[in-house]
Amino acid sequence: MDHHEHLGRTRAKILGEKLGIVRQDVPLVANLGVKHLVERARKRCEELSAPFHSVRDEVMIKGSSISQSSMSIDLRTPVRMYEGLKTRMIGLHQTGNVATAVRTCELLAQRWRNKGRHPFPIGAVRKGLSNALLPGRFQVLPGDPRIILDVSHNEESLLASLRTLAAVSPRLNNVLLFAVQGHKELGMFPSRAVRSAREIILAPLGTSRGAAAGDLESLFENVSAPGGAGIRRAGSIRAAIGMARKSLQKGDSLLVFGSHFTVEEATRHL
Repeated sequence: MDHHEHLGRTRAKILGEKLGIVRQDVPLVANLGVKHLVERARKRCEELSAPFHSVRDEVMIKGSSISQSSMSIDLRTPVRMYEGLKTRMIGLHQTGNVATAVRTCELLAQRWRNKGRHPFPIGAVRKGLSNALLPGRFQVLPGDPRIILDVSHNEESLLASLRTLAAVSPRLNNVLLFAVQGHKELGMFPSRAVRSAREIILAPLGTSRGAAAGDLESLFENVSAPGGAGIRRAGSIRAAIGMARKSLQKGDSLLVFGSHFTVEEATRHL
């Protein structure tokens, strides 16, 4: 649910735009959590004679465990059972991404085999996942207190970041440094954030499109409750980093997030 000005206001309209990639005889692999969206994608693929594969229906996640620096996933596909797949891309939402990637690799292997090409070994899936890393996607930097960089910037991804943080760090050990573009719709995020940390430091982005820290402060204070996070405002991301360092103790976690710009600027001062 992002880029509404281009894609539309509903998931169905957004999916309709994204289904523009469908091509005849080219398999489409889609991980759509809602059944009516799956059926919409399936129908479009049938219209264009494109094989359709719903990860929701073809892959079963049998279990997962997450630590501060890696994640282990067990899943079953139509081809085989995978146990203990390891990835450094941590986050509860990443389990679905791993399932999609694994199923896509299987279909590529089948497609190459059918064309008489030498297939890549399915074992490469395990190696590829273990090596894969997306900098800035809940990236945990070495050290204690730990610093986490996350470029999440819309309601869905911001909430996913909070869920992942809760899985690796207790609430009272968490400090959030948040800066975001002014046009973003935050939805339930502020109310969840104040219940996910002991302190939230709000800062302006160093761009003309950034939300003012004062406006963010009002937004977060409106949803604050007794026992929730303390809210502080900084004049810049650099100043926010300084404030956070004074607050952090051994065993704490600092989550820096809200925008690609937030992470980019913060890394200059870490």
